[in-house]
Amino acid sequence: MLSRMYLQGQGVPADTTEAIAWLHKVVDQRFSVDGRMRFDPAHPELMSVRAEAAMTLAKIYMVGHGVPRDLRKARDYYEMASDAGYIPATAMLGTAYLSGFAGDKNIDKGIKYLKEAAEAGYPAALYQLGKVYYNGDGVAQDWTLAGAYFTTGAQAGHPGAQLAAARMYDFGESVASDPKRALTYYKEAAVKGVPAAQNALATYFYKGEVVDQNLVTARQLFNTAAMQAQPDAMYNLAVMSRNGEGGARDLSMAYVWFSLAKQARYPDAELALADVTPQLSQAELARADAILKPAGGTSIR
Repeated sequence: MLSRMYLQGQGVPADTTEAIAWLHKVVDQRFSVDGRMRFDPAHPELMSVRAEAAMTLAKIYMVGHGVPRDLRKARDYYEMASDAGYIPATAMLGTAYLSGFAGDKNIDKGIKYLKEAAEAGYPAALYQLGKVYYNGDGVAQDWTLAGAYFTTGAQAGHPGAQLAAARMYDFGESVASDPKRALTYYKEAAVKGVPAAQNALATYFYKGEVVDQNLVTARQLFNTAAMQAQPDAMYNLAVMSRNGEGGARDLSMAYVWFSLAKQARYPDAELALADVTPQLSQAELARADAILKPAGGTSIR
């Protein structure tokens, strides 16, 4: 597409004005509803030429790439992409109207767009609708409806929906408590890299609930989530490191993770840190301090 060449300066001098002109040659062509693209949930990245041009224009005005930033224009182009059949743009519009993007908050319009995207099979829209009804954002709170959206989104493979569905089955929110089903969704979300799901899954292995107790696996999962700054996992890993559970006892790393959990405002971290500190030798404390101290910076304590 010539517009991309002008936007990125590929073979020609970068020129946003010229890129916009070429993009308009695409979006300004006569268009009928019969020409809408068919959205494929299995390949949500696929776009028609018209939808791609509209999305590019939206991004140009969203970030102010070579033009003054204009959120209303950006939203107009997202609407054009949605009209062309690009369902992720429809979901973006739903979120935009719910949040008041570009100064226009309209809950009814936001839900309408999200439902349209959800009916087209877009998992992110199912997740967003679940959050709307779970939190009661501008609508009557309805955990049963939220659970239905979360579960459908989870079955479609959305990691956020998988975590949300897992929690509802875990805690019995609007559904009968079902630890096995919760575990299934936690596993699916954990594999996709969701830190809170990794922490929850680790807790199952730590306690030996539904699955056989495996402290090594629990510690590995807590570590994976803690490395992504998940507060519960940082604290839990600190406890296992202090106690020598699932691996060697490591007071230096216990001190490190309690310190980071405290920084993340985990409720019990400050007391745990105060308790473990006297147990460290000078060498162990120096090692912990070296890990916590950024290069050339000061210690995090």
